[in-house]
Order: sequence, then C-alpha cells, then structure tokens
Amino acid sequence: MHKNRYRGIYPYDDARVLMRGGETDYINASYIDNAKCEQYWPHHNQRILYGDIEVVCKVDKLYADFIWRHFTLSKNSEERILHHLQFTSWPAKDVPDNVTALIELRQRVNDLPSSFNGPVIVHCSAGVGRTGIYIALDILTNEGEAEGAIDIPGCVFNMRQNRPNMIQTLKLQLNQEQKSDKELQAMERNRLLTIKNRKLADIPGDLYRPRLYLFLKPGESDYINAIYINSFKTKNRFLVAQTPLPDTVSDFITLAVQENCSCIVSMEAYLEKHEGIGLYFPCDNQTMKKGMVSVRSSTAQRAVLLLPRVCSPFIELN
Repeated sequence: MHKNRYRGIYPYDDARVLMRGGETDYINASYIDNAKCEQYWPHHNQRILYGDIEVVCKVDKLYADFIWRHFTLSKNSEERILHHLQFTSWPAKDVPDNVTALIELRQRVNDLPSSFNGPVIVHCSAGVGRTGIYIALDILTNEGEAEGAIDIPGCVFNMRQNRPNMIQTLKLQLNQEQKSDKELQAMERNRLLTIKNRKLADIPGDLYRPRLYLFLKPGESDYINAIYINSFKTKNRFLVAQTPLPDTVSDFITLAVQENCSCIVSMEAYLEKHEGIGLYFPCDNQTMKKGMVSVRSSTAQRAVLLLPRVCSPFIELN
C-alpha cells in the first residue's frame, strides 16, 4: 500500500511494469498499447528490412492535407515502386474541415502512375469509418461520371455486405450538426449582418473567415462573407467570396489589398448588367476610389465565353 498514492487505482497484472533487482517487482505503472498503427515505412532516405524485403523511402513531400511518399521495395533482384499517401486532415472520431481536401486526395491517387493491376490499399485505424468514406467517394464519383446519377443506399448496402461496419452511422447528418456551438453562434451572429450578406447566401462562421483589419475604424465590424480554402499544396491558398453588394465593394477591395491578392477570378459574366452587384473596378483606363483605396483598370485582352474581361488592376493607397 505504501507504493500506491490513491486507494483503488492499481495497475492490472497483465499490463503492469515489472521492476527488476529490488525487494519487490511492483510499481504503480502500466504499459499502454499504442493506439492506431505502427509506422510501417522508413523515414526519408532511410532503408529498413522487413523480413526479406528492403524498403527505401526516396521521396517525402508535405502538402496542405497529406504527405506523399515514394518507396522502393527490393527482394533479391526484383524491385518495385510503391506510392504512399497519408491523409493528415482527418482527426479520429471527428470530421474533416472540408470535403475539398478529400476530393483532391482521391484525384492525386488516381493520377499516380501504376505498373501493376493490383488494388489500392486503403486503411485507417479500424479499416471501416474513414476508409469507408474514401472508398464510397471513389465509387460514387465513378458512378456519377459514367451514369449521370448515383445510388447512395445501394453503395452503402454493397459495402456493408463486403465488410462489417464499413459505414458506421445509421443516418445522414447535416454538415451544420458537426460544427461546434461556438461556430454555430458565430454563424447566427454573422447572419444578422444583413447589409453584408446576399439574400439566401451561405453564412460563414468565424473559424475560416478572414477578418478585415486594414483601414478598420473603431466600432466597425471585421466581417466579410468570405472563407479561406486550401489548394492542393498550400493552406489558405484561395479566398472564396460572394460577389460584392453595392454596400460591400469597399470591404471587397480592402480584402484584396489586406491579403496581398494578385488575382481576382470572377465567375460572374457581364457584371455591369446584373442588378444588386457592386462593381469593384471602373471602366477601362479610368480610376475609381473606394474608401482609402483607388483602383485603376486597364484591359489587357478580351476573353471569350463566360469571362467578360481580364483586367490588370493598379491599386493605389491614399
């Protein structure tokens, strides 16, 4: 008893640490099995022998949401190349921040060169939840591209027939249900800023939203309807925003200056002809002033189809 601090907190015999060389082998300490998985690959430029197969890690590249590794497997005189993509943006017992990262991972996997006709190994801690989502995404995307429609219940049924618990939830859940209470409160708070949101627009919370701070006056809101999105390689590579309203043009231009943007991609054709849209650039070779920023537009070339113009903005801070 004198070796235990608290009554009732004692290690199990089959997992306790055994002391050697003392009067007793007892100490209040336990071995804990490693959760998830053992690392089954060598570090960059290292060689490890697994049985009679030598594995060398030739490439180890970090992307925004995954790590891509390139292994060489050798046995006797035979050598093979194996690609390894480790998704890093999906925490256990939680959901990813956005679906874009998972789509990009799938695209990257499908673009990898293949020397053999064998299957792709997909695994997570138990080989069911996250693994099932990735496989379902791949199956349904292929089905949609081939058939023009997808059968989600049929896909779930078939996967459960192949492996128990492949999809662990009984019903679909709205994405909003996965958000924290703090983020839901921020969404409701931002929804009340009606002059800054387009009607029926999606309302961001605060977690992935840029905060306006440049030229911000005391008491003014830092809100703008925009969010950061990761690219294939870089976090926060894109800013996705609603087309400015007449009253939010100054915010939109401020965001571009504040975030050091060098390009704005507009998916609105013929901005000048739409009602309720705030133009954030002047006519060709003219200057427009919004708040502390002046914008001068010069047309570099005329584009066709949906892109009405390609502009080179010159922004001057007064």
